[in-house]
Amino acid sequence: MYRIRWPEVVSQAREIVASYEFGVTLRALYYVLFTRGVIPHRDPVYRRLSARLAEARRCGEFPPLIDNVRQGVDRRGEGHRPPHDHAVD
Repeated sequence: MYRIRWPEVVSQAREIVASYEFGVTLRALYYVLFTRGVIPHRDPVYRRLSARLAEARRCGEFPPLIDNVRQGVDRRGEGHRPPHDHAVD
């Protein structure tokens, strides 16, 4: 059975994120950790990695990841609008 040492995983993940100039997504980070043999390739491990890194971010111990799925929402609930929509003539 594969025993995951989460503090070590988070530490290595932090180093990987720091090595990317423009940030990294959770999925990309997961695959880097998998290819390095740090974690196994399993859906529950991906979900646990997400939870562990979210916890570390809330504690200020991990940098933010890129999120290409979520969309910004303004206070009126209109969603994210491109900058040219905000321009004043």
